[in-house]
Amino acid sequence: KRAYAPKYDAVGKSGPSGVAAMLIALHREAARPGFVGVDKATLAALAQDYTRVAMTANAAQGEFYGGVSSLKTLLKHGVVETCPQDKKRYRLTAEPGAGMVAGVELAAKMDAQYRAGKAGAPVDSPGDFVDCTSDADEPAPPPPPP
Repeated sequence: KRAYAPKYDAVGKSGPSGVAAMLIALHREAARPGFVGVDKATLAALAQDYTRVAMTANAAQGEFYGGVSSLKTLLKHGVVETCPQDKKRYRLTAEPGAGMVAGVELAAKMDAQYRAGKAGAPVDSPGDFVDCTSDADEPAPPPPPP
């Protein structure tokens, strides 16, 4: 049996999948002092910053499932768990679960991949390239042509 490894790239979209975006968001939130987990709505909002996949359902646009519905898969594989003090909040697992990989380890890999720029064009502006390795909000120059 192999360790759980979600797809990084979103199908038909440029950038991380909804699962990858949730892992990136949880990884970054967990680094904040006093972090005690996030609820599903907050997780969807945070993850939306890292993906073009709609994280919440929008029936008006024919999207009946949002990327946050994949949270069930992360729970099943033991990559994410509910917080003991509040079962409506979620956090990364520290130890490998059913998916044979710890959430903190997998999320760190997804975040590193995102920061390395393998996500393609950034999710907030398809035409500009952003240097995800720094904290600067200014766009980096486009990569050289192949």
